[in-house]
Amino acid sequence: MVGVLLVCAAASLVGVGLRTTAVGSGPVRDLARDGRFAAAEAAVTGDPRAVPGKGRPMVILRARAEEVPGAEVRVPVLLIANDPRWLGLVPSQRVRLHGRFVQPKGADLLAAVVIVRGPPTVLGPPSGIQRAAEHVRAKLRAAVARLPPDQRGVLPGMVVGDTSGLDPALAEDFRAAGLTHLLVVSGANLAIVIGAVLGLCRLFGLGRRRAPPIAVLAVLAFVVVARPEPSVLRATVMGVIGLLALVTGRQRQGIPALAAAVLLLVLIDPELARSYGFTLSVLATAGLLVLAPRWRERLARRLPGPLADALAVAAAAQVAVSPVLVMLSGEIGVVAVFANLLAAPAVAPATLLGALGAVTAPLSLPLAQVIVWPAGLAVGWIIRVARTAAALPYATIPWTPGGLGAVTLLLAAGAALLILRSRRLRLLAAAAMAGVLIAVIAVRATAPGWPPPGWQMVACDVGQGDALVLSAAPGQAVVVDTGPDPALVDRCLRRLDIGEVPLLILTHPHADHINGTSGVRNGRDVQEILTTPRTSGREARLAPGLPCLL
Repeated sequence: MVGVLLVCAAASLVGVGLRTTAVGSGPVRDLARDGRFAAAEAAVTGDPRAVPGKGRPMVILRARAEEVPGAEVRVPVLLIANDPRWLGLVPSQRVRLHGRFVQPKGADLLAAVVIVRGPPTVLGPPSGIQRAAEHVRAKLRAAVARLPPDQRGVLPGMVVGDTSGLDPALAEDFRAAGLTHLLVVSGANLAIVIGAVLGLCRLFGLGRRRAPPIAVLAVLAFVVVARPEPSVLRATVMGVIGLLALVTGRQRQGIPALAAAVLLLVLIDPELARSYGFTLSVLATAGLLVLAPRWRERLARRLPGPLADALAVAAAAQVAVSPVLVMLSGEIGVVAVFANLLAAPAVAPATLLGALGAVTAPLSLPLAQVIVWPAGLAVGWIIRVARTAAALPYATIPWTPGGLGAVTLLLAAGAALLILRSRRLRLLAAAAMAGVLIAVIAVRATAPGWPPPGWQMVACDVGQGDALVLSAAPGQAVVVDTGPDPALVDRCLRRLDIGEVPLLILTHPHADHINGTSGVRNGRDVQEILTTPRTSGREARLAPGLPCLL
């Protein structure tokens, strides 16, 4: 086994080196280095997604450049466009484009970033697999269309990774609550599906020889529907390994299998070596294999078995990924373990019923709508948990970001372990904690609360842009502009306890003043929108169904 791992490691290093060399030189990189405009042909490799832009949303998608002036190539590029017609593309479609090639920034293994001009010129249809996947995904979106907005945004994400209808403010709540992993295709999703398939095989009396092929077919169907992108392949491998290890109790075999799978995936797609998502997935799986079994045994001595299992799994995964999360966000999720514990009972019903709805929707849309209705109830519970957890005081604690933050967190965890093992250190730590608690209570008792009594105006911290809140009555306020991010203005209004907005004023159509509008509407009654003569009324489309004064 050691020899196999060493061979895989060497092969992975070679793969990363070859990919780095390929994207760091050649015709595409030459165009990017000179910042030149050029025509090109490319194949779409990822789902297009809309992001806030200056004046209008922008479309970002990954592609593989296949032809540039005077050369045929096969290198990854990132396309940035401002024409909404790019959103209609499906992975595997070939397009012709014209844009400016610039050098990429960051750790992605890209040959260039292409700032595209105009709409795409589609050269051909997507592959049969991608057409089938898009058909199922579209039918699933149609099946959930009658659910409440938040539920129909979350359920497709849990089932097939489709977050196109997800409210950004709700996504921020999931992040603060430590539930973001539920919004994307993960190993847990696949483990639930495979577990259900194996359970059905046992129920119908299928032996060990027949059940594995059926489970493999279920995995292939899952990959096709979710699209065989690197993230889905990663989730497939991690889900299979985690399920086999936890079901069979062979954690020792799980660790070598995990290591081999990681190296194999990096060999297939070297860019995963620089992917934080891949790192988080690996760490979470390793936590389930290494920490969860031991913690489950200890918790089972004092807690009921199912509760011990759920708590051990949630805590192990969160502890394993915390250093990387701190490095990325500069925050420690205090409520993440308990939020995952509360959401866990609804995850399996939502995933299974959602998957069944996805399978049924192409055959009978009315039947699929009936199936996804109880799935929507389960998703509704998860959403309530996310919003409640995110709204709690100190749901996240600021921490030093970057590598220093990860190191200090690991040192703090090591110190905590030493304290727990020594009775004298536990007493000293308890005394220190009591002193800190008394000091905090004293400061809180003498300091004015937030918002201060009789407040008249608050300028929300929304980064680049403006969002002003003018008090109108208890729980009511006039909002002037909404900033660039729905989550930031939503958080500001929550802290001010604003539940009703009699008037929303949008001064001019720049992204840093209007793109946060959905955050103002998140759970609040917005009665009217006022736009100034500088606008064209386009902002009204951000809040459909509301009176708009021009």
